[in-house]
Amino acid sequence: MSSLKTKNCSLKTNQGFTLVELLVSIAVFIFMIVVVVNFQTDVFKLYGTTRDSIKVEQDERKFLREIVAEMRSIQSSDSGAYPIEIATSSEVAFFSDRNRDGKRERIRYFIDGTILKKGVTESSGIPAIYNSLNEQVVQLVHNVVSTSTPIFSYYPAGYEPTLTALESPVDIKLIRLIRIRISADADPRRAPAIFTNESEVVPRNLKDNL
Repeated sequence: MSSLKTKNCSLKTNQGFTLVELLVSIAVFIFMIVVVVNFQTDVFKLYGTTRDSIKVEQDERKFLREIVAEMRSIQSSDSGAYPIEIATSSEVAFFSDRNRDGKRERIRYFIDGTILKKGVTESSGIPAIYNSLNEQVVQLVHNVVSTSTPIFSYYPAGYEPTLTALESPVDIKLIRLIRIRISADADPRRAPAIFTNESEVVPRNLKDNL
């Protein structure tokens, strides 16, 4: 009888340890899952931030390449209008044969909210006109950030690095050099990751003894 009691006691003890071990194993397993999930989340966030940063950088550089090439070869419009039509800190419009088809398109870069957009209008009719209703608009850079430096700055002849930009409203016939500076936030929901790129262009058909 004494022997039977001893066996029962031993069985209960073994069962108790097994339950504790099971609970510990479950806790460790859950902890590992949490660690892995958190790690994957951090990796995805880092990937997302890197991807967004690369895209912003690419979009800004693409914009600068386009506008510099187009501005460098600006010309009078097909209707004979002056090469530059609009010149403000957040919008510029000019005429250039961007696709080399012998016709000058009206090209407009402007800020709409936090998006930098580009509008292109082909001339039509005789005499040539540029119908704003026919403007084709595309988005170029998102999450554009407002800074103390304007996107578009205009300078007269004799430009030097220390020269002050032409004051608003700009006299378009005094423009001889245009500075473009674009800043955008890769992801406004996260810590600041603002990228800035800039360039300068001297329109060939406007320069005079710079």
